[in-house]
Amino acid sequence: MSLQAKSIAILPFVNMSSDPENEYFSDGISEEILNALTKVEGLMVTARTSSFAFKDRNEDV
Repeated sequence: MSLQAKSIAILPFVNMSSDPENEYFSDGISEEILNALTKVEGLMVTARTSSFAFKDRNEDV
């Protein structure tokens, strides 16, 4: 890996609807974006396991 490598992490989206059943939708959007970006040549994408460790946490970026 070179020092110029580009990387990204896709953090999980928050279910802002009043229906907790829609949680799968917000997770699915995050996963679809993550999967699409893994196909971009030269881009390192943080694994879902690492990104989703931030789910339900309110951290300061």
